Amino acid sequence: MPKAQRKTMEVEAVKDEILDQAVQIMFEEGFEGLSMRKLASAMGMTAANIYNYYRSKDEIYLAIQKQGFELLHSLFAQVAGLDIPPVEKLRRMARVYVTFGLEEVAYYEVMFNRHGPKYADYKNTPMEPLALAEKMAALQVLGEAESVAGEVLAEIGGLEDKDVWQHLMQAWLLLHGYVALYNNRTLHEVEEQPAVLIESILNTLTGFAIHQR
Repeated sequence: MPKAQRKTMEVEAVKDEILDQAVQIMFEEGFEGLSMRKLASAMGMTAANIYNYYRSKDEIYLAIQKQGFELLHSLFAQVAGLDIPPVEKLRRMARVYVTFGLEEVAYYEVMFNRHGPKYADYKNTPMEPLALAEKMAALQVLGEAESVAGEVLAEIGGLEDKDVWQHLMQAWLLLHGYVALYNNRTLHEVEEQPAVLIESILNTLTGFAIHQR
């Protein structure tokens, strides 16, 4: 392996380690709790060394968001590419979303639950291009889901684009609510088998489409 290529791989490996550590800090302490000094301490590095990889905590935050949404999009795209009925795609995509939320807890919390800057906060600042790249990665996820929801509702007929969007938002709220309540263990206080509950939620999401045919 050429020396330059090996060096690039080593740099990328360190950058990934920094993101993994940063997401844990934000998971526990929020965006405001993240600092380059705190991150450097957790990494066993100097703050000056961290700056060799990322210019600011905002750049780290946006990189985490972008990486998380790109991963979720790749999982959605795999489902969308399957040669199966649209309603089954929708069901599997919903399951993928829930699995992502339950297995990648820290990333999910930072992406969807923890308070942090949004694209609008970075407009007209030097960070706007990175913030826009993160937003586009997030919109790709939503676009993949909207496309599959559109396929399902197209089979029903008589529905408009706004109906697709409305059903998609309702599905997202339902799935997000499940993931959030499961992860913070509130659901465990009121439901004996919280893991089994997801099946009835998936039936609710896909049952509408099936019954309307």
